[in-house]
Amino acid sequence: MISKTHESRRRRQLALLLGVLSACSARAISVLCSLLQVPPLLALLGPEGFGLWATLHAGIGLAGMLDGGVGYRLQHVAAIQAAAGRPGALRNDLRTVVPLIAGIALAGALLGALPGAGVWIALLGVTDPALGSALTSTLPVLLALSATAILAQLGPRLAAGLQQQWLVGASQAATSMLTLAAVLAAAVAELAPTVVIGLTLALPLLVNSTILLALWAKLPAAPAAAPAGAGRYLRDSLPFFVPQLCAALRTTVPPMLLANFFGAAAVTPYTLLTRLLNLLAQPQQWMLDPLWPAYTDAASRGDYTWVRRALALSFLVSLGLALLPTLSALIWAPAFVTWWTGLPPNTLPTGLLLWLVICQAALVLTTPLTLCLNGLGRLDRQAFYGTFALAFGLGGMVLVCRAGNAPLALAPLALAFAVINLPCAAVDLLGVLRSLNFTATKVRAATAA
Repeated sequence: MISKTHESRRRRQLALLLGVLSACSARAISVLCSLLQVPPLLALLGPEGFGLWATLHAGIGLAGMLDGGVGYRLQHVAAIQAAAGRPGALRNDLRTVVPLIAGIALAGALLGALPGAGVWIALLGVTDPALGSALTSTLPVLLALSATAILAQLGPRLAAGLQQQWLVGASQAATSMLTLAAVLAAAVAELAPTVVIGLTLALPLLVNSTILLALWAKLPAAPAAAPAGAGRYLRDSLPFFVPQLCAALRTTVPPMLLANFFGAAAVTPYTLLTRLLNLLAQPQQWMLDPLWPAYTDAASRGDYTWVRRALALSFLVSLGLALLPTLSALIWAPAFVTWWTGLPPNTLPTGLLLWLVICQAALVLTTPLTLCLNGLGRLDRQAFYGTFALAFGLGGMVLVCRAGNAPLALAPLALAFAVINLPCAAVDLLGVLRSLNFTATKVRAATAA
C-alpha cells in the first residue's frame, strides 16, 4: 500500500515534470521569437525608439508587480489549499483579491498621471521631438496598460499555486509568438513607433487575463463563506511584497537611470546584453520556476526531506546550466551581438559587459536560495537584507552616473548582489533548514513516544 507521503511526492514530482517540460518547450519558442524580433524592431523604431520601447516594457513589468504582494500571497494560499484538497475555497479569496487589485491598479494609474507627460519624457531621456510628442498623446493608454498589468498578473500566480506551471509557460510562448507576428506585421505596414510599442505591450496582458478567467471558471464549487477582509489580506501580503518590489526595481530602475543620465540610446547596449544574459539563464528558470509552489506543498505536508533534496538538486542545476554559460559570455558576447544586430563592435562597452555578467552570476546563485525561502514562507529577513543590498547598489549607481562613467554604472549594483545579498541569503536559508531539522526531529520523537 502506498503511503500518503509517497503519493503526495508522486503527484508533486509529476506536476514538476510537466511544468519543466512545458516550460522548456515554451521558453525555447520565446527565445527564438525574442531573437527574431530585435532586428525588425531596431529597423522600425531606431536606436532611441528601441531604447524607449525597452524602458517602457520594463516599466509595464514593474507595474504588474506593484500589487502589494497580493498576487504571490494568492499563489501561496493556492498551494496550501490544493495540498489540503480544498481548491474550491480559492473562490472566496478571489472575491477579495480581484476588487483589491482593481483598486490598487486604479490608484496607481491616477498617481502615474499626476506628474504629466513632460516629466515622463524627461525621465525616459527622450530627445526626438516627434517621439516625445507621440509619447505625450499616448500617455493615457500606457497608464491604462500599466493598471491592467497589475490585475492580469493574477492569472500566472493562480496557475503556479495550483501547480499548473505549464499554463504559465504556454502563456509566455503565446505572448512571444503574438508579439513577433505583431512586429513583423508592423514592419510591413510601416506603423508609427507608438502604435508598435502600445501593441507589443498589450499582448501579454490579454494572454494573462485569459488565464485568470479560465482558471476561475474551472475552480470547483465550495461552501459559501464570508470573504477575507481586504485590509487583512493586504497585511498578510506585505512579506511577499518587499522582495517582489526589490526584484521589480532591480529590473526597471537601471535602464531608467541610464536613459535619464545618458539618453535613451544608452539603454540599447544595456538591453541587448541583458536580453542575452537572461536567455542564458533560461534553463535555470525552466527547471526551478515550478519549485516555489512545490516547496509550499511539501512544507504543508511536513515533507522536509523532499525540500532539502530539491534544494540540493536546484543548486547543482544552477551551477551547470546557468552560471557557467553566464561567465562564458565575457568571451563571445560582443561578437555575437554584432552578428545578431548588425551594430558596430564598439556598441558594447567592455566595462558594462563585465559588471552585467558579475551581477547576473550573483543572481543565478541567489535564485535557488530565495525560491526555497519563498516557498517555505520565510520572507521577513529576506526583505531586510534584500532591500539594503538594492538601496546600496542603486545609490551607488546614481553616484557613478552623475560622474558620467557609463561603463561602470552597473558596478555598485553587481557588488551589492555579490557581496551583500548572496551571502545573507545563504546564511538565512541555512538557519531555516536547521530549524526545520529540529522541528522534524521533535515530531518523530513525539510520534515514537
